[in-house]
Amino acid sequence: MKNSLKIISLFASSILISNAVEAKDTKNISEKPKQENEISVSEVTVVATKTERRVQDVPQMVTVEDVTKAGVSNATSVSDALRNVTGLNFVGGPVRSGQTPNMRGWDSTSLLITLDGRRQQFESSHDGRFFIDPSLLKKVEVVRGPASAIHGSGGLGGVVAFETKDAKDFLENGKTEGAQVTVGAQTANEEGYGILTGYKVGENYDAVASILGRSSEDIELSNDNTQRSDDRITSGMAKIGYDINDYTNIKFALNSFINHAKENTNPQVTPPTQTTGLNLVDKEIIQQEGSIKYRTNPSDLIDFKAHLYAVDTGVEERILEASSLNPVGDNLDREMTTIGLNLDNTSKFNNHSLSYGLEFYTTDQEGKDNDSDANGGVTGGQRSGVPNASQQVYGGFVQDEIIFDLAEQTQLYINPAIRYDVFETEADNSALKESKDSRFSPRIGSTLKFLENYNVFGSYSHGFRAPNLTEIYAQGNHFGAGFGYFNQFQANPYLKPEVSKTLEVGTGFEFSDVLESSDELKFKFARYKTGAQDYIEQYITGPNYGVPPCNFPFVHPSCNGGITLFRNVNKARIWGYEITTGYENSFLTASLGASYVSAKDADTGTYLTTKQPLIVTSDIGYKFADEQFTIGHFGKYAADNKKALIDVPSQINYVRPGFATHGAYLRYEPKKLENLTIDFAVDNIFNKQYREPFFELYAPETNFRLSATYKW
Repeated sequence: MKNSLKIISLFASSILISNAVEAKDTKNISEKPKQENEISVSEVTVVATKTERRVQDVPQMVTVEDVTKAGVSNATSVSDALRNVTGLNFVGGPVRSGQTPNMRGWDSTSLLITLDGRRQQFESSHDGRFFIDPSLLKKVEVVRGPASAIHGSGGLGGVVAFETKDAKDFLENGKTEGAQVTVGAQTANEEGYGILTGYKVGENYDAVASILGRSSEDIELSNDNTQRSDDRITSGMAKIGYDINDYTNIKFALNSFINHAKENTNPQVTPPTQTTGLNLVDKEIIQQEGSIKYRTNPSDLIDFKAHLYAVDTGVEERILEASSLNPVGDNLDREMTTIGLNLDNTSKFNNHSLSYGLEFYTTDQEGKDNDSDANGGVTGGQRSGVPNASQQVYGGFVQDEIIFDLAEQTQLYINPAIRYDVFETEADNSALKESKDSRFSPRIGSTLKFLENYNVFGSYSHGFRAPNLTEIYAQGNHFGAGFGYFNQFQANPYLKPEVSKTLEVGTGFEFSDVLESSDELKFKFARYKTGAQDYIEQYITGPNYGVPPCNFPFVHPSCNGGITLFRNVNKARIWGYEITTGYENSFLTASLGASYVSAKDADTGTYLTTKQPLIVTSDIGYKFADEQFTIGHFGKYAADNKKALIDVPSQINYVRPGFATHGAYLRYEPKKLENLTIDFAVDNIFNKQYREPFFELYAPETNFRLSATYKW
């Protein structure tokens, strides 16, 4: 991480020197006041096309979720903050450190996840993909469907892009500086927290810094069980932006997340459905991130952006309860470091917006075990299943956005794009073969807007994901298989990238001035069909006890506890649909969404574990008493998921009955204390005993959340 920060410092110095001669006393271009007719943040996507486009106009399904609004602003986990995003689900359970997203039949390894544009590459079978505190976030852009044509590897199921708050997000009533403090608590895990933020906007700079602390105990679940999850979290961020001249800006950012937790080795499971991964560990998660962003926009032909970043994530576990693999006192470490550089430019001319760019990132992983020689594991301090290895990815893309005015109130938007990636993976163990591959990812999308309010759209996209370090090079013991034998990881350097081809069609409409002046009614629907090849799955064989020549007493040299390896399966077929609709006026906001995913092995016809039943989400909020109060209801409704039981008995853990769960919220912003905001919410009001479609654990019991925020 120290070397990563040195690289960032050199990059910053070179930019400052090259632009020093242009620096002058100017207004802050990064903090321009919002114009009266400017599109609100909830209507604009940048991630879908790398240019600002209205969500309703792009030829795919996109949600831009405001996580500062009533009902979610005091959410204590990312999954709770994003509960209302159509088609986005989380796998694992309510334990923060074990949650991973799932979308359109793809698990988290096949989704691109970013924080302020920085790739979150951490990989672990039991821990989460990212470590982000929701209180630091401003919004989350969720792009559903293949995104590899401009974003590269990992964009099979879509993109989840987190964005933290800037100084301007705290400013009110013409102020240019201030501070904010928030204190809060919730009941399901006896959590308490506090957040302190300071911010300032000058004539040509802006700065913001936040620090927070959380303390929580075990989680009380709706089935009367308790899940071990004792967290002590310290997190924070700092951003400084500087306007070099009228059209050039540079921004520095740092993020930190530290969690000292006591939880199961696998925080996603609980007895009696699982018997492994239940031993208690003292876990320390540390994620440090730093980045520099540079942007210059002197003309329509030059809108150049450069982004250099480093992300370092380490998870250390000290064994408090022995398992079949690890004795008490054993220390297990996993560290991943990613360094990335993005360079891209957009040139606007005639009816074109032409974007093109390059990306490079490298990811290094290191695993350590101070007792690795025990039980025949990988020797020399190497942690089983966590190979010391690295991966480099080089990519370049070009995209055009063309708008044709065909007739009055009729407009055609065409969006072709293509990207080429080369990826190389190698292990520190020279006996393991280096893995190399490359991939073209094309896309063509189009939206026809007619009669001013209606549109139809369609797209054809290729997506891919390069296999990660663990999937290619994992070695050592996986779990105890009895009679002194262990199931063993087996490396597979011949693993191919997952690839997909997706056809998507949809329609939508939007109206304003429906019930009152300046209100909005929106609707969007899409149906998609995906063919996937070389789908990567974890394959586990059982022990060969009793199979000749491994007869009792099971001491023959051929006896073994089975193997675990990652392999490609031939084909998968995924199809589904999504519906989003919403209405907003001066006192009422309402949204309704629905999604369904069918995912099958194309050769056997069996359902994949990523199949999702029909899920409907709703949210309605009402302002009253001169907008001092906002009261609302949110709900989630899921159909039965029974087909996995019929076709694949081994997937019984993924069989779920349907459920309906309800929540409510209240926000109070008193006029006499205009700097005070009080948020109250109740999750699972009726204490419904249920499990989310991809949760091994039951949902928490009825949970009360209360927070108070004061600015000065």
